[in-house]
Amino acid sequence: MGYNYPMLGFAPYGPYWREIRKIATLQLLSNGQLELLKQVHATEIAVRIKELHRLWAKKDGFSAKVDLKKWCGDMTLNVVLKMVVRKRCFDASILMAMMRVKARELRRFREAITQFFYLLKVSVVSDLLPFVEWLDLHGYKRTMRRTAEELNSVLVSWLEEHRRRRFSDENNDNQDFMDVMLSIMEGAQFTSYDLDTIIKATCMGLILGGTDTTSVSLAGALSYMASNHHILNKAQDELDMNISKDRNVDKSDIKNLSYFTTYSEYDGDLVLMDNNCACKMIRISSIHIRMYDGVEYTLTDVRHIPNLKKNMISLASLEALGCKFVGYEGVLKVFKGAVTVIKAQQSKNLYRLIGNTISSGAVVSVAKYTLARV
Repeated sequence: MGYNYPMLGFAPYGPYWREIRKIATLQLLSNGQLELLKQVHATEIAVRIKELHRLWAKKDGFSAKVDLKKWCGDMTLNVVLKMVVRKRCFDASILMAMMRVKARELRRFREAITQFFYLLKVSVVSDLLPFVEWLDLHGYKRTMRRTAEELNSVLVSWLEEHRRRRFSDENNDNQDFMDVMLSIMEGAQFTSYDLDTIIKATCMGLILGGTDTTSVSLAGALSYMASNHHILNKAQDELDMNISKDRNVDKSDIKNLSYFTTYSEYDGDLVLMDNNCACKMIRISSIHIRMYDGVEYTLTDVRHIPNLKKNMISLASLEALGCKFVGYEGVLKVFKGAVTVIKAQQSKNLYRLIGNTISSGAVVSVAKYTLARV
């Protein structure tokens, strides 16, 4: 199913693997290329949201059941296919135009991908007992061969379509990854595999790698939020406040959405303060701090205690992470090896951290100096 190891995820490390990895990174996965292709993501998300709205409208405004795993899988597959081969597996326009052959090809490809991931997880007896391979117990070998042929037949048709379009000078300004691979492979010398196999295997590897993990993670996150209304409401409030209801979230907006980083529920212990008042920890987050010299650090596993009016940093916790500290003439310095990572100025029985909080899901600093307790 992996074309006998030319696929990026299965190829052994060596000159071939490094060259294919460089091509994939520079031509598809680099920041510049992803920025050029960001409209693909936005368009696909808009299409999928409209489909959800149509489904809701058919129910006359009542709740409608949605298979999140399938919905996320279809969306991510469409995005990846659009970037790699300029195709969509689930396009209503294809069905409306009654282009049944094309629709059937894309559906076949989707089913073969689902089968591919299933076969990757199965345990084959012949892997442990090679002498029974000829029996093909459970028929896995036959199924793998059939799945590989199905995927290859679709990729061959796409490759021939790209070649025809390339020779006819049709839409050469709007190239996808397979077009780029065809241009790069002209005159390239790979002794192990023929060029068509390399192009098909590389495109297939990117499609597979960008589909399953992303869709499963997305479906899990959405289903968790849908099952916990207080988290969903908090996320909606932050989106309304920082983004507004008039547009979708853009990648550049993520830095302003602190709730979507590491802020999570935490049923913590009670902390006894100096006045013997017991305060409860309710959440865990990360805090980004810019130091006096402009260097930014992240404090992880920070406990959010609503009744605590100051941001406290425990030197014992820093020491457990391998830091050392020294106080001299009213200045506290914390070292990690030979590097000074924290500097603070004494103020009565406290040290004021010389720096400021950049963003956090738990606390927000409004002063120039964040208070840190020894």
